Amino acid sequence: MFMVLPVSPSGPVVDLSAQGLQKLEPSFTCSDETHTLILDRNHIMKLDHLERSQGLQQLSVVGNRLVRMMGVCRLTELRVLNLPNNSIGYIEGLRDLPHLEWLNLAGNNIKVIEQLNNCVALQHLDLSDNNISNIGDVTKLLALKTLLLHGNSITTLQTVPTHLPIHLSILSLAENEIRDLNEVSYLAPLHDLEQLSIMTNPCVMVTPSLPGYDYRPYIMSWCLNLKILDGYVVSQKEGLKAEWLYSQGKGRSYRPGQHMQLVQYLATVCPLTSTTALETAEDAKLEKILSKQRFHQRQLLQQTQGGFPSPPRPTQLDVETQSPRHVPLIEEDRTTTPVTAPSTNDSAPLQGAYSNCNAVEVRAGSKQEDKALVRCDRLGRCEADRAAVKIQAWWRGMWTRRCHPLAKEVRCEIRLRRMQEHIVFLSGEFERVRQQHEEERLKRLVQEEAVRFLWRQLQSMQQWQCSVEGQLASVTQAGSSLAPCGGGNGQDCSLLEQYLSSVQQREEEAEEGGASDRTGTPQPPSSAETAQPDSPTQNTGDRHRAATHTLESPI
Repeated sequence: MFMVLPVSPSGPVVDLSAQGLQKLEPSFTCSDETHTLILDRNHIMKLDHLERSQGLQQLSVVGNRLVRMMGVCRLTELRVLNLPNNSIGYIEGLRDLPHLEWLNLAGNNIKVIEQLNNCVALQHLDLSDNNISNIGDVTKLLALKTLLLHGNSITTLQTVPTHLPIHLSILSLAENEIRDLNEVSYLAPLHDLEQLSIMTNPCVMVTPSLPGYDYRPYIMSWCLNLKILDGYVVSQKEGLKAEWLYSQGKGRSYRPGQHMQLVQYLATVCPLTSTTALETAEDAKLEKILSKQRFHQRQLLQQTQGGFPSPPRPTQLDVETQSPRHVPLIEEDRTTTPVTAPSTNDSAPLQGAYSNCNAVEVRAGSKQEDKALVRCDRLGRCEADRAAVKIQAWWRGMWTRRCHPLAKEVRCEIRLRRMQEHIVFLSGEFERVRQQHEEERLKRLVQEEAVRFLWRQLQSMQQWQCSVEGQLASVTQAGSSLAPCGGGNGQDCSLLEQYLSSVQQREEEAEEGGASDRTGTPQPPSSAETAQPDSPTQNTGDRHRAATHTLESPI
């Protein structure tokens, strides 16, 4: 069965859902009065031939077979774009859509958050159930209020302070791969964050290897304006615990990478409670503390009128009944209600509100037990007053640190002083390292000069050796030329041979003995040599003695 579409569908809303469409015809054009086009649950693979419908303001193509979304680039008046449950691989075609306010790309194959900077009017962005592993930069989307990223593969929130707009109010990070609860600290710059979802992440899931703990107060100690967490409204009890963790607890002392230490700490100060009676008693005590706190806040507001009034605690909401583990408060009835005070840990917050109250059972008509309950109630009220005063002091301290101009100036001066001290320390370290490098450079120069000197000595020794070998060769050649002398000169020849043999022996001794043997004096000439001064042989001996003297002279 084939569906024949009208060439120009009319009406403000054109609904072509579930028509078995595979594509739009080239002649398809919406009328001028049409502002909404719905193409849900068809088989469309490309958004072609929409350029003739530039007046569209809303487009919905849910549950089709879209691979690309480039076809929306001509719809410059578009304000709502709904493309979930398709096969879109990346974000595109939104550069010329400055009026887009609502974008839904859930259930696709998107891996990177990109090409959204021109959508300056965007307020709602849904990228849930995709393949996103890192939070991209969307800081230019100043109007963005809602960002849904649940069902992805995000492992860290480290890029949140630099990649998300600070005015974001709704953020969903559920069903990701965040394994360290300390990653929540990166959400602190989002001062306007009111709704957060982080459930079904490994960092908040209960495992047999870790003790049970309540993670909600810890998250609220970083997100102070949070009103709804994981779908449940923040209770007053959780707000008090979050305040305590922020001001006096050690929750903020842990850093990413210390998940195990944080869990062990939270297991002691924020344990999971399963007893209904214990929760009811705690809620009753905390209600007294909260009422006292509200009274002190009203007094503070009256005292600070005209100056810098302290803002009310953001987590103080009258929605106690919507807490995930809420048990309704039980009114005090001295005649019928048994009250059991909880046994708390020494390091748990608010222990002063009920640490000295013992278990009391009230029976109707018993005066003694009535008196005991009155004493316990008075004691509890005293402790509650003290706890309320302490909480109010903590709150004033927090407000002063963040809002009071003088305190902010002092903190800035302290930071500047620490920075200057650190700069001085780094300068000293730099000078020390520079001196070390200079000493090493001088050592290298000395070593190079020593190597050059030794190399020059070696060259001079080689030159001296060559000169000696040349002189020996000349002497040997001269001796061989005198060998064929006549019979009358036989005695002279024998003397010459004897001298040449002595010279050769001295050369061998010089080579074996070293430089010390080279300086030795030759044997004096024999009497036969001196006896014939006028003979030619005597002249030859003089030449040999001159050669020997040359050999023995130092370089």
